[in-house]
Amino acid sequence: MARRVALVSPTREFLQQWDYLLSSFPPDRLWVIGELPDMPQRSPFSRAVLAETAESLPADPLVVLAPRSGRHYQGEISLLDFEPTDDSIFLFGPDHLPLSDDHLGSRKPSHLVYIPTATEDDLYSWVAAAIVFWDLIRG
Repeated sequence: MARRVALVSPTREFLQQWDYLLSSFPPDRLWVIGELPDMPQRSPFSRAVLAETAESLPADPLVVLAPRSGRHYQGEISLLDFEPTDDSIFLFGPDHLPLSDDHLGSRKPSHLVYIPTATEDDLYSWVAAAIVFWDLIRG
């Protein structure tokens, strides 16, 4: 299963977590919405493609991770039941804030997926990404 990932520019506070995660689970393709972080050449961010908004991403299925009771987007299908396609792009929000229309522009998510946890409204985006990547690996 291909890992195609888009994420909203991480803040400096969580840049190391994202760098470690993306080094451990290298995406086949990485887009950053906003600003590309200044990272060493060995970082996965050095191969990232800059996107202004989600509208700039390829027209492939866009998978948005959202809590079931999210402010802007509400998850509709559990990650446990979700079957992504090889061309799916997983979009992760900014650190600990929800994705909003500012990030997506006019692009509508193809799938709104939630991670079933006891604190499903309280996951940092890089933690959600680690869970998703692990789920993709185990198939």
